[in-house]
Amino acid sequence: MALIEAVLTYYPKGIGDQSGQVIIGRTENTYILRLLRDHIVSEAMEEVNMWESIDPGIAAVCQADVQKLINIFSFLIPEEELKPDLKSIKGGYKDEG
Repeated sequence: MALIEAVLTYYPKGIGDQSGQVIIGRTENTYILRLLRDHIVSEAMEEVNMWESIDPGIAAVCQADVQKLINIFSFLIPEEELKPDLKSIKGGYKDEG
């Protein structure tokens, strides 16, 4: 799998408006990455739905972008990792048909 991680970053704003950033945390946990992926795709689909009633042409462009996003995510965070690794155990159920 390609290396991908989620990073939680704090951008302080205040007196002097220092343009620094503070990384609070990062994770490569696939469960968290899938949650973020699903949320990002969901927000993109909400944008498509919003545009459908306003301008179907823009909605079609947004839908194409969503499909590209899904394709990119499927490469970076594949679903196949969710499939269990099933193995036959001795004395298990046998089909006698």
